[in-house]
Amino acid sequence: MESEKQHTKSGCHVLCLVGIIAIGCVVFFKKHVTNKSNSITLQEDVSGPSHSSMTSTSQSIGETQLSSKQLQVAHYRQGRAMILDVYLDKDIKHHAGTTFCAKIGRLGPAPTFACMSGDNWPKNVSLKIPWSHNATGEIVESLRKHFHMISWEFHLQHLEITNWEYENLVSVIIMRHPMERLLAGDAWLSKNFGPEANRTAAQWWEIANSEHTNNYALRALSPYDCCSGEHTEAKHVEGAKALLERLTFVLDLTCLDESMQALADTLGLPYDNTTRNKLHRHHKLTPRQRLGNDTLYEYLVRRNRRDIELYEWAQSRALVRCPPPTVSPTHAPVTPTMTTATRHSVVTDAAATEHITDSFTSSTSMPETTSTTSESSSAVGTSKE
Repeated sequence: MESEKQHTKSGCHVLCLVGIIAIGCVVFFKKHVTNKSNSITLQEDVSGPSHSSMTSTSQSIGETQLSSKQLQVAHYRQGRAMILDVYLDKDIKHHAGTTFCAKIGRLGPAPTFACMSGDNWPKNVSLKIPWSHNATGEIVESLRKHFHMISWEFHLQHLEITNWEYENLVSVIIMRHPMERLLAGDAWLSKNFGPEANRTAAQWWEIANSEHTNNYALRALSPYDCCSGEHTEAKHVEGAKALLERLTFVLDLTCLDESMQALADTLGLPYDNTTRNKLHRHHKLTPRQRLGNDTLYEYLVRRNRRDIELYEWAQSRALVRCPPPTVSPTHAPVTPTMTTATRHSVVTDAAATEHITDSFTSSTSMPETTSTTSESSSAVGTSKE
């Protein structure tokens, strides 16, 4: 009897050992298959300067394998996502919000007043911005029933709280060189200092030391209280970069027409490229020449050096790479020419819709021109609103 008990006990040990080995083999096999299926590489960022190529495959790729930006674009093309233009206007004039609304917003249903509000805005949706992270999805789904695009005009809010990675939200921001922006005519400048041609040296120095010329874009995009002129800390630039990285698209106002065309192509919109925008036209003089005072110009460059740093970084992330736009005072404005775009095909889940080919422009480059501005302001723009 004792012998039989030992034999039975030994048999149980063997069976347990075999079971453990079998379970281990199953776990290893599943992990190996999962790693192999995840080895397909995709373009990670539709607006970045460098991307990996997508490995070709005869099978459709599941949505879970798409980056958040690719998924946002795919969902827009399927009619599921909405465009949001982050319009830097209340404190940062002349960032093409009106033009973008007219050229992109009016390609589909949009709020009647500047794509921001109006009599067709749904009464059950608040106009308060920015949206909190948790509320983003619900608000987007409510608005998408009515609009294909809306705009935000904001004033120093903390935009980082919004869920910019939400799969049905395509976010767009248009960046402009600070030295060009601060010279763009607006109601505040005209009311307080009159026409540009009639301003005195004292008036120009008053403008140069006002909040109007204190790193405006950086003040709006930094998650911290900003800024202190040329003494503005680098953390504000890094904070603003982190925010811009989360947005789907960055556009450069320098070549606005080409940028909007590339965006429309990417999103599958029927863009009208037969007419160019008239609000943002090239100025015949550079900012230095318009100021007519090298000391004043160099002071403004130093004062806005962090804002310029952010803009030049944003240029490298833009959907279309614009050349530093420099125009000689004795020559007609230079019209940039698009080069052939680098395109990547993205195939979405066939169960959701038919195969969609999304044309992603990997920072489409445009011919460069020689800059005539100072070394610390190598990309001063020349368009004027």
